[in-house]
Amino acid sequence: MCDILFASKLTVTVIMFLLVYVAVVPATAKTWINLASVERAYLVEHSVIRVHNKTDWLPFNFFGDGMRQGFFIHYIKFLVTMIGIKVK
Repeated sequence: MCDILFASKLTVTVIMFLLVYVAVVPATAKTWINLASVERAYLVEHSVIRVHNKTDWLPFNFFGDGMRQGFFIHYIKFLVTMIGIKVK
């Protein structure tokens, strides 16, 4: 039980950090993100990245009004814009 609570708290902390980071980084930062050559090569080989969306983990991931919603969805959309990946 403690492991689950720790993992949940750690996940929430990481997500909150990422959300604050996303809010602070200007929208024009596309040129600011420098990927290593290994990372760029991976993205060239794997043109579509698969992600999973939970349907009941408010406010991070959930399904409502017929569509995916939550912080995670916004973060993924941000990454798509910033590094030009495609998600499925």
